[in-house]
Amino acid sequence: MRQRLTEAIKELPEQERMVMNLYYYEETFMKEIGLILGVHESRVSQIHASAVLHLRARLSSPKAHEVG
Repeated sequence: MRQRLTEAIKELPEQERMVMNLYYYEETFMKEIGLILGVHESRVSQIHASAVLHLRARLSSPKAHEVG
């Protein structure tokens, strides 16, 4: 599952990928991510929500379960 998640994160749009990496791997607060990206904290929250939806869709699709 971890490998599938890593691959799915790599396929996210750049801004979504950056938010996910900063938030979960670097443990950066959304306010700080906003400063890094030059957007408001509320926009960071929207980007995060979009990324989560993309990841859920990717991981729940039958194609995501294929080996290879």
